Amino acid sequence: MNFSVHAVMYFYYFLSNAGLFHLAQPFAPLITFVQIAQMVGGVTTITLALLWHGEGCANNKPALIHGLGMYACYLLLFVELFGKKYGACGYKKVERKPR
Repeated sequence: MNFSVHAVMYFYYFLSNAGLFHLAQPFAPLITFVQIAQMVGGVTTITLALLWHGEGCANNKPALIHGLGMYACYLLLFVELFGKKYGACGYKKVERKPR
């Protein structure tokens, strides 16, 4: 999932920097939503691994805890970004000037 999200994200950046922002811009909320879904998947997976830790599943508990912290932080940051950019009280729309 990480590769797929990054491939779409970097294609978005490419279009934006190639002067084709008008083509990429409608997909921005979708990309952020998919990033949020990726972080929810990471938090869920690591939480399940922690719950099943020691039941025949070879996991390093400190690594799982750090991974959970990382995914949880990214999740909060992406949710905040989504709310600020696309929520009811989002950022003011900025007009991009062609290069």
